[in-house]
Amino acid sequence: MKCLKQTIFPIISGILMVLIAGCSTVGGVVGRDTTVTLNITTATDINPDEDGRASPVILNFYALENERQFEQEDFIALYQDPDAVLGRDLIFTTKFKEFTPGEERTESLVVDDRTRYIGIMAEYIRYEDAATKIVMPIDANTGNKFRMFIDRLSMRYE
Repeated sequence: MKCLKQTIFPIISGILMVLIAGCSTVGGVVGRDTTVTLNITTATDINPDEDGRASPVILNFYALENERQFEQEDFIALYQDPDAVLGRDLIFTTKFKEFTPGEERTESLVVDDRTRYIGIMAEYIRYEDAATKIVMPIDANTGNKFRMFIDRLSMRYE
């Protein structure tokens, strides 16, 4: 009986060690998705037109490997040709359906594991007077959740 314990105990211990080690690396090996969930709330006075009336606004989403170029570019350059101005930093971009004043909506996306930042650019009518861009750092292989607020002529997140 003592011999059996001396043989089985090391085998079971070895199996448990392998299982525990496997659990700690499964995220990297299996490749859990990197997701971004944005809970977006718009103010009732967003995107004022030339008469001061609130108007819908379109948000552009950018999955970025690096944020520096996005932060340096101006609204027109990003609006006209994001691929050319962002180059290798841009993984992909998409436009969300327009947001109306006073709207609350959740947008969820799965992004490439190379994505380290997301950039959001708002298409404000008076873009010259607005803070049109924000950048958010994200973590790979996990769910990233943000609460975004689209204000009159600016954006912020928590």
